[in-house]
Amino acid sequence: VFFLGSIPFTTAGYLQHFQAANAGPFDHRQSTAERKRQRIALLGWQPSRPGWLSTVTQLFGTIAFNVNTFDALRAPSGWRMQHLVIWLPGMIGSVLFLASAYLAYIEAGHAYISRRPRELGWWIAVINLAGCVAFMIASTMAWFPAGPEPGWIPVASNASLWFGALCFFVGAVLLMRESR
Repeated sequence: VFFLGSIPFTTAGYLQHFQAANAGPFDHRQSTAERKRQRIALLGWQPSRPGWLSTVTQLFGTIAFNVNTFDALRAPSGWRMQHLVIWLPGMIGSVLFLASAYLAYIEAGHAYISRRPRELGWWIAVINLAGCVAFMIASTMAWFPAGPEPGWIPVASNASLWFGALCFFVGAVLLMRESR
């Protein structure tokens, strides 16, 4: 189920990147026909734009989660190998998502650190960044050396995942409002 869910997740990540790769500066002097004739970029290359960088890091993060969920289907024996093939891709995906969320925050606030409480786009970026921090905490908690796992770790990890998912849900609802 998780692996099957990761495929539309990556597809959505690519579509978001496709949109960012084809979003150029809006020129009011161009006609609609001229804008439609512009070359379509499948990946694009705009490393100076935080929005494009955000989507490309998120896309690579979704691919890391694909690897993570696929490897979990046939988990190897031994905690070292499990951490290498399951935990490591999940941690890489979490780091990339955190970087992506911070880049989206930079784009929404037009600064490395900003406070724009009257702008809905800024709130969406902040809430998604909080969700990524919560997911990163849960990914970090998934690491444990050989031996018994302390009983509080699954509870705390699931609580962190739940909070992160709630942040993403709230961000998605606010994004629907912003798109109107």
